[in-house]
Amino acid sequence: MSILIIKEKRSEKIDGTIVHLLNFCKELNRRNIEYYVLYNFKDYAFNFLKKQKINILQFDFPKSGIKDFLNFKKKNKFKNFLNEFLIHKNITKIICYTPYLLGVLPKINKNINISCLNLASFGKEDFNFFNKKNFNNLRSFINFFYYKYIYFNYEIADNIICSGNDSAQYIRYLKESYKKKIKILFNFTDLNGFKNKNLLIKKFNRKKKIVIGLGRFTIDKGAEDFCIIAKKQNKINNYKFIYVAPFDKKNSQFRKRLIVKYKKYVSFIGYKKNMRTIFVNSNLFLFLSRREAFPLVCLESMRVSTPIIGWNTVGVRDVVKHNKNGYLSKIGDYQNVSKNLTMILDNKNLYRKFSINSYNFSKKFTPYFFVNNFKKLKLI
Repeated sequence: MSILIIKEKRSEKIDGTIVHLLNFCKELNRRNIEYYVLYNFKDYAFNFLKKQKINILQFDFPKSGIKDFLNFKKKNKFKNFLNEFLIHKNITKIICYTPYLLGVLPKINKNINISCLNLASFGKEDFNFFNKKNFNNLRSFINFFYYKYIYFNYEIADNIICSGNDSAQYIRYLKESYKKKIKILFNFTDLNGFKNKNLLIKKFNRKKKIVIGLGRFTIDKGAEDFCIIAKKQNKINNYKFIYVAPFDKKNSQFRKRLIVKYKKYVSFIGYKKNMRTIFVNSNLFLFLSRREAFPLVCLESMRVSTPIIGWNTVGVRDVVKHNKNGYLSKIGDYQNVSKNLTMILDNKNLYRKFSINSYNFSKKFTPYFFVNNFKKLKLI
């Protein structure tokens, strides 16, 4: 009896879904649960997982997108391979990391349980997209049809594993019949290297208060929102704003514009592998992403007793609990964010409350609890 996990390439870098897969499989290794991971590229992520002793195999199965969906030769080749693989490896559970993968599976024996993870983030524009009735051209109609009826088709899944409440709400919206399949298992990360609950007093007493932001240079990830707050806070001398971002060629022009415009107010640094050091040395995590599934980076900051301020939006509100471990503000209300930031960093009792709650809240979201919940639901 084995588990088959199917994961597609999403990025040139190590993204959140790869980290999720890594920590999930590490916990399976720890429990001696037999599994196989199928991945469709031999790239940096593949080699990274291989080095971490993840039982990963490569097969060129179809990527998401209309082009590969219409590549029947590639689809049939994968289906034939999978039919043999399922029997040979005695697979009893299949876990897909995105819904389009369900559409490239062969006809599956009813005795094999199929789960699909929903780790994506959805906003208002996504709901509007699926309500579309007028199309500018044939291409926009085909795009609409592909995503609504093919990519997000969960019909053959026995379970839809949602990473948060907002994620589950979106699936309910897609189709009435999907409601019965939904299981909410909050996202998780490996927090062993982040454990330190005694930092909060040391942090508060620092002369120079450091505010950290993190995310790609995009509007959705809140890069400019962070810079706007930094500019507003410029007159307060004991606050230093640092924005951590990976280099992304796609957004290089936006990145250059932000750096030129806000370099007086923000220190921009590249993404670091060891984020623990950065969070340990920060006083507050200003996380202004406008849409998330379930932000793991917030858990990492909370593990070292860091209060958080964020927008009251999809995914973020699953992690940031207003007036418990930080504050939430309406998207675009920079005045409120600025006020909340000053309130937390200048009030020792409030800072202590949010720091302790952040640390305690983070303890619930580990691979150990995630796999335990998977087992309780008989998904593995």
